[in-house]
Amino acid sequence: MNRGLKSVIMMYRRDLFSWVYLPWLILLSSFVVNTIIAASMQDRFTTGGLMSIFVYVYIAGMIAVNQTFSFALSLCISRRDYFMGSSLVIVTLSLFHSALLTVVTEIEKAVGSWMGMNFFVIPNLSDGPIWQTFYVFFTALLLLFFIGFVSGSLSRRFGKKGNFILYGGSFIFGGALITIASLRGWWQPIFQWFVDLQPTLAGIMAGVFVLAAVLALLSWLMLRRSAVRS
Repeated sequence: MNRGLKSVIMMYRRDLFSWVYLPWLILLSSFVVNTIIAASMQDRFTTGGLMSIFVYVYIAGMIAVNQTFSFALSLCISRRDYFMGSSLVIVTLSLFHSALLTVVTEIEKAVGSWMGMNFFVIPNLSDGPIWQTFYVFFTALLLLFFIGFVSGSLSRRFGKKGNFILYGGSFIFGGALITIASLRGWWQPIFQWFVDLQPTLAGIMAGVFVLAAVLALLSWLMLRRSAVRS
């Protein structure tokens, strides 16, 4: 491993609290709140509190570029080393958090529920073997990390207007497609087409993994032409 990669990894290691501990503190607080709610209810339910860690990694991936890119280049670290080092950290963190999520999910499976609440077990996604549960968590975290990272790279390359165009354009384009599909009655044929494909969970998550790789490539294409700004 060359000096540049080591320097990038050390940059992230200096903020282990934000990358390793804070997402689990947020998740734990969500778990406690939901457990208190579950204790006052009689019906069994699945909470959406697990989403907090996925939202966090998306935000962390987005702000990482703004916090580290200019500093890394000021240390004479090349853009290539910065991207490779950041990607290695993202993959490592996704593996780490996925492993912990898999462990607590298996514990929840063993105990059945927490006062009638399922927090970590996701219906239809956590029902399979342990490797499948890990695979689902890993690909989902990796995708959200790189969605945030490509968003931060877009801001670094084009400024605030880049994300404004991306999210604003996506909202307008997506809204137009939804409206047209609803008016023309396309939803049932689209759903039937998807069913006819007979997709498997492994196949869907493989597609998610490929999408994460594409986003990583887009991040590199933007960072390699990004200016150093304070």
